[in-house]
Amino acid sequence: MAPVKSNHDYYAVLEVRPSALRDEIKASYRRLALLHHPDKNFGCSYATAKTQLINVAWEALGDPVKRGEYDKTRPQPSASAGSRPEPSKPKPTSTAQPKRRPSPRPDTTAQDEARAKAQSNKNRQKWLDFEKIQEQSIRHCKKQVKPLQTDVAALNAKITTNREKLANDVPYKWNVFAFLTTRLSEQEKNELRSQSLNADAAIRIKRVPLDKVQAHLQRLESELVRRKEQEDMRLAAERDETARKECVAREKVEEEARRRVAQERARQHAAQEARDREAIKEAERIRQEHARQRAAQEVKNKAAREVAVRARQERIRKAEKMAEEEAKIEKERKKASRAGAQRYSTNGCSHMHKVWWEQVQGRYDCAHCKRLLYTFGYQCPVCATIACASCMHQLKSGRTPAVDNSHRDERRGHDHSARGSGRSTGGYDYNHTPSYDSYPPPPSPPSYSNPHEYDGYWD
Repeated sequence: MAPVKSNHDYYAVLEVRPSALRDEIKASYRRLALLHHPDKNFGCSYATAKTQLINVAWEALGDPVKRGEYDKTRPQPSASAGSRPEPSKPKPTSTAQPKRRPSPRPDTTAQDEARAKAQSNKNRQKWLDFEKIQEQSIRHCKKQVKPLQTDVAALNAKITTNREKLANDVPYKWNVFAFLTTRLSEQEKNELRSQSLNADAAIRIKRVPLDKVQAHLQRLESELVRRKEQEDMRLAAERDETARKECVAREKVEEEARRRVAQERARQHAAQEARDREAIKEAERIRQEHARQRAAQEVKNKAAREVAVRARQERIRKAEKMAEEEAKIEKERKKASRAGAQRYSTNGCSHMHKVWWEQVQGRYDCAHCKRLLYTFGYQCPVCATIACASCMHQLKSGRTPAVDNSHRDERRGHDHSARGSGRSTGGYDYNHTPSYDSYPPPPSPPSYSNPHEYDGYWD
């Protein structure tokens, strides 16, 4: 016959582990049966139901065959008042698929704490209910013990009184004061002895329920003390567990704070390293940019220097060419000036010199006084005669300048010092430059028919 499947965990009912031996299960069954027996709890319905469940659990677990069949169909264990049995581990099969691990929920800790708090309250309520029932049982037992103890005490007192009466009833020769008392008759003595025997028999009869009730009271008190110690231990364990959890929570908070500080330091360190790397890259980029700019500037400066060198060489070449051309022109001009002066000295000038004389730069010899003109001279645009300022004024006034060769015998430094000091030679200051206001307006350009006029005008 297949066993009837029950919704109760018999191991939890008997407060034993699934791996407990039969002797342990039997001892726990006897203890719980005595504790929750209806006779001890005055017909309490809870005690009656509890006792029935304990008996059913013992019937299932006391027989090894029934226990083996029960273990195959045993429901999942639930938390009980006195124990937390270990769940049986199912054997893995070849066709079993691995279960997917559920994702952790963020409120798991809070739910666990709530469940633990609810279980603690449930255990506390069970203890309070047990304490209440146990105290009621103890009070009831005490009520049963008290009249029995009173009856036994009364019977003992009666026996003691009868024995004293019989002891005092002695012959006169043994009792000096016997003459003052009344002697008991044999009937009275027999009656006292009979009463003592009856009282002793009643005491023995009453001692049986009294001892039973006292033993039950002692068991109730012992069980109450034991369960109270268990409750105190449970509360102490809960307090220790609460303290441990608080300590773990504090350590977790401190660890989290340290982890956050370490993460923040690592983040700051990484950020600082990133900034340093960026700064190094920026400095390298700036250095490369400066190097590139310096290289470009060097190339530019080199090109500029090459251009400047070529320009300088070109200027030097042009200057040399111009100097050669100027020297050639100057040579031709001097030659023309000497030719004009010679023609003037031999034949005389056929025109008047009342025209605008051009100032020509360079070193010349005056065609009349033969003086050396270091900086510039004056040239007639008509006959190309180059003369000093004194001879030019004399020619313009129609006079003929006197030829003075005395300066050729003088030392060159003396002439220079004379001109440098501002002294006039021959009545004229050669360092003086006449103002343009003292000259007549310039004449119109000469015609190109006369080559000498063209050379004198443009030079």
